[in-house]
Amino acid sequence: MATAKSKLDLTRAVMREIRVGRPDEEPTEEQRIQVVEIYESFYEEWSNQSLVYWPDDQIPALVFRPIVKLVSAE
Repeated sequence: MATAKSKLDLTRAVMREIRVGRPDEEPTEEQRIQVVEIYESFYEEWSNQSLVYWPDDQIPALVFRPIVKLVSAE
């Protein structure tokens, strides 16, 4: 089973997706907060619809890339 990704992993991937900063640069606290707020909004909506099966900070590899795309588009 692939390892789960954290909210920090999500933030890094989103920053790379939207090409903010250098690829090896860590996200700022402000960027992390913004990405996490967007993700948690989606997560809450999906949870209310019984669509999530993972703890909010253990994003499965299977859904990680689609979530990166969704969060990046916001």
